[in-house]
Amino acid sequence: MNTRPKKPLLGITIAIICGTIMLISTVHLLTTPLRSRWAKQFSARGDNFLNQKKYLSAIVEYKKADLLLPGNATKQKITLARSAGKDVFLMENFYRQNNNIVQQEIFNQVRSVPDTSYDMVMLSRTLIEQNEPQLAVEAAETATEMDKDYRDAWLYLGISNLAVAKQTELAGNAYQIYLNNGKNALEHAKALDPSYTATSDLLKQL
Repeated sequence: MNTRPKKPLLGITIAIICGTIMLISTVHLLTTPLRSRWAKQFSARGDNFLNQKKYLSAIVEYKKADLLLPGNATKQKITLARSAGKDVFLMENFYRQNNNIVQQEIFNQVRSVPDTSYDMVMLSRTLIEQNEPQLAVEAAETATEMDKDYRDAWLYLGISNLAVAKQTELAGNAYQIYLNNGKNALEHAKALDPSYTATSDLLKQL
């Protein structure tokens, strides 16, 4: 029976492990500039998608960037893309940092005090046409608060919620929330005016 110690083999194993670790560390260090450049490209693409409110696509790009070069700034953008689907006003700081004056002005317009609930419904309609359904929801909600018995306010609250569910890439359960809110608003509009066929037609489509 061979009882000789295996110290040489153990030493070789340790040397191989140490060498591998050193090689990985060296490769990691040498590729940092390249990974940094790629991460910035992915992050920029994420910003572009976020500007378009394509939240899921933005999350994918930000995750690529974070995988290459982890950082708190990228993680915060991932959190923003996940949350803004439910609350579009969370995007205000992002637009401010990116000097997006147009979006900031639209936010201010939605937050302004309208003369009548009709004006706010018309704003909601315009925002839907401008592919801003999340902000259209906010405008329609203001109209329902101004006049809770105004059929068209509830109608456009329903239409704008359904537009968000249809047109916007949403993360998590936001899609179902908008879908449910849209249906509830349309049912409220129908209860106020059962004879209005437009509301009934939209509910049938659901």
